[in-house]
Amino acid sequence: MKITQQLNNPSNTSIQQSSPSFINEISVIQLKTGGYGRGRGQRLNQLNGPVGIFIDDKKNIFIANSYNQRIVERKYNANEGQIVVGGNGQENQLTQLYSPCGLSFDHESNIYIADFASNRIQKFDVLV
Repeated sequence: MKITQQLNNPSNTSIQQSSPSFINEISVIQLKTGGYGRGRGQRLNQLNGPVGIFIDDKKNIFIANSYNQRIVERKYNANEGQIVVGGNGQENQLTQLYSPCGLSFDHESNIYIADFASNRIQKFDVLV
C-alpha cells in the first residue's frame, strides 16, 4: 500500500545512489489497460498475456506475448507492433513458441526467448 501511495505521488519519491550505477536512464511507459488500448486480442495493436519486455537503446519495446505465442516489437511512438518471432501457433516446433515468458538480446542482436510450456530457451537471429 505504501509503494502504491508513493507511485501515485511521485514528488515524494527519490532515488539514492549507494553503489556504482549500471542503469543510465529509467523510463516509465504507461500503456492503456489491455494491450495498446485496443483490448485483449491477436491484432498487431493488441496483446494477450504480455509477460516480459525488453527495451532497446532506440526505445523500441519487445514484448513476450504469451497467449498469442509470439514476440512483438513495437517501434518507439508506433501505433502497432510487428511480429519478430513466433505467431505460428502453439507448439514446440523450432518455428513456434508455446507461452513465451521472457526475452533478452546479446550484442550481436540475437534474441533469447524463455519458452515456458516447451521447457526451453530458444535463440533467434533478429535484425533490430
